[in-house]
Amino acid sequence: MVKHQGCPGLLVQQLDKAKKGHFFTGKKKMETEYYFAALRKYDQLPIGLEAYLTQALKTRQFKKKQKITQNTPTETFLSCITSGAARLYSTDRETHQEQSLDFFFKGDFIPLIYHTDLNQKKDLSIEFLEDTTALAITEKHYLFLPKIFPQILHLYHNIQQKHYLNQIERNILREILSAQTRYDQLQTLRPELFNRLSIIDMASFLGIHPNTLSALRGKK
Repeated sequence: MVKHQGCPGLLVQQLDKAKKGHFFTGKKKMETEYYFAALRKYDQLPIGLEAYLTQALKTRQFKKKQKITQNTPTETFLSCITSGAARLYSTDRETHQEQSLDFFFKGDFIPLIYHTDLNQKKDLSIEFLEDTTALAITEKHYLFLPKIFPQILHLYHNIQQKHYLNQIERNILREILSAQTRYDQLQTLRPELFNRLSIIDMASFLGIHPNTLSALRGKK
C-alpha cells in the first residue's frame, strides 16, 4: 500500500474546514429552532410547516445603514432577526421629514413594508442600525405556502396585525400623553432601547425634539 505523502498543512486545512462546516451547521440549526420558537408566539404551526420551512429558510445578511424601501424591496418574507437591529420609519413625501415608527431586534419579525402603510402621504422604509442577520423565505415560498397550509394565512395576519396595532397605539399615545409620560413609559416597557438607540432615533420614536429628550434624560 502506497502512503499518501500529502502536505501536513493541507490536512490541517481540511480538518479546519470540516470543523467549521460542522460549526455552521450547528449554528444554523440553533437559529432555525429559535426562529420556530419566535413564530409560535403568533400562532400554532400547522403539521409539516416546520419541515417545509427548514428547507426553505435562507440566511439574509444586511450591512449597517443598509435600507429596504417600497421601491427597492428584497426577499424578507417571514423574516426574523437572529442578530442585529433594524428600524421601521416613515418619510413625509412633502417635507421629507423622517419619523421612527418601531425597532426590531433578535427574535422580532421584520414587517412587509408595503403591507404596513397607515398613511398614504408617507413612504415606509427599513434601515438596519447594525450589521444584521435574519432568516427569511422568498416571495415564491410565501405565496405558495397557503396553498398547502391554508392555516398559515392566520399566522401572516397575526404578524402584520401586531405591526399595525403597535403603530396605532403609538400614534394615539403621542397625541394624549406628555413627553415626560411617554419617556417614563418607554423606560418601563422597552428599557433595551435606551442602550441600543441614538438620541435622534429615540427622540423621533417618542415624537419629541432631541433637545427635549436630552433634558428628560438629564432629570434622571
